[in-house]
Parts: sequence; C-alpha cells; structure tokens
Amino acid sequence: MSCLDANALAELVDGTLADAARGAIEAHLDQCARCAELLAELARGLAPTRAAPPGITLVRDDGARWLAEHAGRDVAVVFGRPAAAERARVLALARALETTPVAGIVPVVAAGELDDELFVACAPVGAPEPSTWRRALDAIAALHHAGHVHGALSPACLHREGVALAIVRDPAYTAPEVLQGAPPSPASDQFSLCAIAWHALGDRAPFRGATPGALAVAMLSPPRPPHRDRTFDVLARGLAADPARRHRSLDALAAALDRRPAPWFPWLIAVLAAAGAAAIWLAR
Repeated sequence: MSCLDANALAELVDGTLADAARGAIEAHLDQCARCAELLAELARGLAPTRAAPPGITLVRDDGARWLAEHAGRDVAVVFGRPAAAERARVLALARALETTPVAGIVPVVAAGELDDELFVACAPVGAPEPSTWRRALDAIAALHHAGHVHGALSPACLHREGVALAIVRDPAYTAPEVLQGAPPSPASDQFSLCAIAWHALGDRAPFRGATPGALAVAMLSPPRPPHRDRTFDVLARGLAADPARRHRSLDALAAALDRRPAPWFPWLIAVLAAAGAAAIWLAR
C-alpha cells in the first residue's frame, strides 16, 4: 500500500473513515514510520486546546458547540460567560433538568463551571431547525408547567431532537424587558417563541436593530407582518412590548394558533334570513 494522503489521515483521526479502508490503513501504519509520524502530528493539531470539564472528553469543536464523550456516550457541550445573575439561573435550570427531564427539552447530562466559564453538556443534536417552532412551543409550555423558564430562546435552540439550552442570548429574539435588565419570565419566553415563529413563517425577524438598545426601541412598536395572515395577528400579540398585553400563557397562545375562524357562509345565510324576516314584518 502506498503512503497515505492527508485526507485519509484526517478521516482516520476524526472517525469518519469507512470500516473497509480502516484495516488496510492501520496495517500500513504499523509498517510505515513516516505515515505514523504524520498521523501523530495531525492528531496533535486537532487536539482540543481548552480544558475539558471533569468526566468529559472533548473531541471536536463544530463552531456552535463541542462534540464530546461523557460516561461512554456522545454529548454536545456549550460554553459561555453570562453575567453573574444569569449564570446562576442557567446553572440552576441545567441542574434541575439533569435531575428531572422535561419532554421536548434536549436532555442535560452535566453542567457546571470551569475556568470562569459555564458549561452545559446535553445529548447530541443535529443542525438547528427553526421550522420546528410549533413543537418547541409545546416543549416550553411543559417547561413552564414544571416551574422553569428557558430565558434564552433563539432559532439556534430549536432542533429536530428538541429544544436545547443556551448560555448566551440572541438579542434579536429577546423580549425588550429582558434587554433592559428584567429577569426572564414565561412572558419573555413567549415573546422569543413568537419572534422565532415570525422569522420562520415570514423569512425575516420581526424587529431589527444594530445594537440591543436599538432593538429594544424597535420592539416598542408592533411588527409589520410580511403579508396579511391570521397567524401573524396571533404572533403579534405575543410580541407586544408590554408583557401584560401578551397571551396569558403559552397554552393560551397555542389555543389561539389552533383556533379556526368561523366559516363565513353559514353566518351570511343567517344574516340574510334575519334581514328577510325583518323586511316581511315591516311590510305588514
């Protein structure tokens, strides 16, 4: 077998090499000191450059999260440095979910602090799927029923596998009162979900602003729907600047989204019949 190229070595390191080729390559490495040294150099270059939380082996940084191993299973790990009050809230939520999972929320397997950073390890998920916002609404409603608030919802949190936790908020999907310093609440989760749904259905976020302050100002006015649709009317209420003017709960939001407008034809028949009866009575 000829010496290996960089692509084959990289596939061997990251575990994507086909099983059929692995045996031949490993046999070649036993006989070729040059390729073995190249493999060692590549492995050193791909090794994580940050400390790993206790009991977790970091494997690869995929940009949004670290792929890792914990207790013999694959996990995804996110790191962040939120403000002190937010750090305590996220850590408490993660540890609560580690103990008592909630349906529709990606399971948490470990959480803690390391080198002045917060980390949360959860079951692995695929790419974000903001189009799953309707299922996410049910999951966050279950989270609220369990006495918790997500507090950092954005399109990046929504996956086919469920809703993941986030350590750092995306201002474009954060309620204005939270942007201004208020603690997150079920009403602010509702705002975030409605913003995600609006973006998924209308291909753009409901509010725009170059800074969190500019976004907070933009959120004082009702968003303009991309086209007239009853669903956008329901979402617009959930995007009200005043939390008291939003839907009473996520259950109420879900009911409003599922409610079908009454068909117009029976109402028209009833109105015409009443008008006809009135005309006959007046003609007497």
